[in-house]
Amino acid sequence: MKSLRTTFCMLALMLTAACTFTACDDDDDVGFDIAGTWYGDLQMYYGSEQAIYSEINFKSSGGLFSYKNGTGYEKDYYSHRTITHDFDYEIQDGVIYLTFDDRDLDCRISDYHVTNSRFTGYMSGYGSGQPIYFELEKNKGRYDGRGNGDDDDERGRGDDQGPDGTGDDNNNGNNNGGRRAPSAQTSLPLEFRAVNVDFNTFKTLE
Repeated sequence: MKSLRTTFCMLALMLTAACTFTACDDDDDVGFDIAGTWYGDLQMYYGSEQAIYSEINFKSSGGLFSYKNGTGYEKDYYSHRTITHDFDYEIQDGVIYLTFDDRDLDCRISDYHVTNSRFTGYMSGYGSGQPIYFELEKNKGRYDGRGNGDDDDERGRGDDQGPDGTGDDNNNGNNNGGRRAPSAQTSLPLEFRAVNVDFNTFKTLE
C-alpha cells in the first residue's frame, strides 16, 4: 500500500511538472511567432488625428531557447509626422504585456491569433479606454508611400504642436475609443505651462 501511494505521488509530481513545462513552451511559441515587424492599424491617435498606419516590432532578448520577453518599438505614421515609442515586452500565460517608454501607453495583448503573415487580436490597458481590435500583417507593400516617411521621425512624445499646428492637443472626443499618443504639452511642469496665460485679459490698475 505504501509503495502504491509513493507511485501515485510521483506520478502527480510528474504531471504537474509536465503541465508547467507545457505552459512555458506555449509562451515561448507565442514569442517566436510574433517576432519581427508587423504593419497595420493600431488605432493610434495624436490629438484628434488618427495615424495612417502603424509599424510594430518584436525582438526576443531571452536567448536561443527562450522567447518570452524582449524589446521592440511602435512607429505611428501621420500625415505630417512619424512618432516612435520603444517598449519592453513579456509573455505570461499567453498574455503579451507591453511596457512603453511612456507609461501612459502601457498595454496588454490578448485573444489574438498569429500566423506566418497575419497577427490579429485585442489591445487594452492604460493607453486605451476599452479594448481595441487590431489587424497586422508582415507585408509592408500596401503601406509603402503612405504617411510622411522617416525623414520627420520624432522619438517619444513629439513636439508641443497639435496635429493642426495650433498647439491644441485636445482629443475633442473623436478617437472612437482608440489609443492616444501622450501630449508633450501636458507633461510640462506647472511653472512652464503658466506661460500660456493670456496677459491681455488683465487690466491695468490706475
